[in-house]
Amino acid sequence: MTLSDSGKLICNFNLAVKRNYRDATDFIRIVAWENVARNIEQYTKKGDMIYVTGYLQVRQYTGDDGKERYVHEVVASQVQFLERKEKKENAFEETNIDEGNDTPF
Repeated sequence: MTLSDSGKLICNFNLAVKRNYRDATDFIRIVAWENVARNIEQYTKKGDMIYVTGYLQVRQYTGDDGKERYVHEVVASQVQFLERKEKKENAFEETNIDEGNDTPF
């Protein structure tokens, strides 16, 4: 999280979106401001599932090489924190094995 030139909180991150129909993942640039940025910083960590509502923004800037660049990003207006489906418990109970015996019975 950083501060803008005007002193507002900004949170920039990439959201990974897995495609169902092929083995690929897209990364979407997300920008969140003020309270939304504060909540993301406070309540999430890498790998958490979130639902983002916002609008698409295209920015233009000049790179270090003097070329015009365009950035497509979603400006988040709302973020919902989602829970992962619970993993099923292992069907087998853990078995204590004596060090001198290779079989678990």
